[in-house]
Amino acid sequence: MFRLFETRCEEYRQKVLAALRSEFPDLHDYWEEITQEAMERTLRVWLEGRNKEGRSPLPYMKQVARHLAIDSYRSPERPMDDRGLLPLVDERVVRRHEVHTPLDPATEIVLPAVDKMRRTKRRTVAEAQIQGMEDESIAVDLKLPREQVRSLSSKAARDLRAMDEVQLHIRPAHQRKSRRGEEDAGD
Repeated sequence: MFRLFETRCEEYRQKVLAALRSEFPDLHDYWEEITQEAMERTLRVWLEGRNKEGRSPLPYMKQVARHLAIDSYRSPERPMDDRGLLPLVDERVVRRHEVHTPLDPATEIVLPAVDKMRRTKRRTVAEAQIQGMEDESIAVDLKLPREQVRSLSSKAARDLRAMDEVQLHIRPAHQRKSRRGEEDAGD
């Protein structure tokens, strides 16, 4: 077996290098090292007899080289170029879960958001609920049926959740999907 490696060493080396060039072009500084390591590991496995007799070592060698190349991508020692850093920069854009919710979200998030709503019955209902009024009391004050107050409350909550400044504080798992037919039925 060792003889086979000796006689075909350069051929194997060239084929592994070609495979690395085509699949991992940006690892050009590491091709030689990876190829050498793959050849040594393959020889070790073949000499230990952990392979089928008469089988070519080249496919195994290419697979080892591929795994080593993938490992080098994951290695913390490998410096990253600008193309590798770009996705990391994009990921650092402020995400919802990175925003710190204030101690009193009602006064620091909800009240300013309600103030930005148009002056409608929805806003009036939302303001009354924030002040702690019950639906029945709101219905009496606005001279509306209790069911309509509930509907307006639900629509106001949906509008608030849709506001960017409020959405930043809603965890993705708690965000609601938009429903069809949830348009204004008239305020």
